[in-house]
Amino acid sequence: MPNGVDQRFFDAPDETEVIALRERYGLPSKFILAVGTREPRKNLNYLFESFNILPERVRAERPLVIIGKPGWGSVSAPVDPHVIFTGYVDDSDLPKLYHMASLFVFPSLYEGFGIPVLEAMAASAPVVATNIPSVKEFAGNTIRYVELDNKKDFSHVLEWEIGADTLRAQERARTFTWNRTIQELSDYLEDTLT
Repeated sequence: MPNGVDQRFFDAPDETEVIALRERYGLPSKFILAVGTREPRKNLNYLFESFNILPERVRAERPLVIIGKPGWGSVSAPVDPHVIFTGYVDDSDLPKLYHMASLFVFPSLYEGFGIPVLEAMAASAPVVATNIPSVKEFAGNTIRYVELDNKKDFSHVLEWEIGADTLRAQERARTFTWNRTIQELSDYLEDTLT
């Protein structure tokens, strides 16, 4: 059964909320966003190394914001004034932060699904993800992919604004609802039990 995305991820914050969130989390007007528990399979070291390739000016203009708590294993957190760790954010703030991001990145090595990508698509954020099957299965060609072994290419994608078709990605995300998941599970159980 596919996962779903909650309706609140489609709703953009108003200007008052944006100002409050920038202040609460120390966010600049433009930033690159990554969301997920900090653990090896999330491949954050690859993201940090790719981000570090960028010129200082670019890193200063669009810092990297990491949302998520530390998990298992080791992830080398860089000492870089242009990398902001928010730690855990309130669940009600998360959808708004996706909307505020200039770019959402998902450098994961493997996933069962990749819910943060779906959430970013719902929020109309341009998305760059590593080329892994679980994400391609639901995102299709609505987002940009990078290979797992090319930090220079990933860095290049981080540097430039992406001319992504975020509207098409958002429409695709609208097909992944929890109601759909419940209906598919219900249909499956009914077929299995009859």
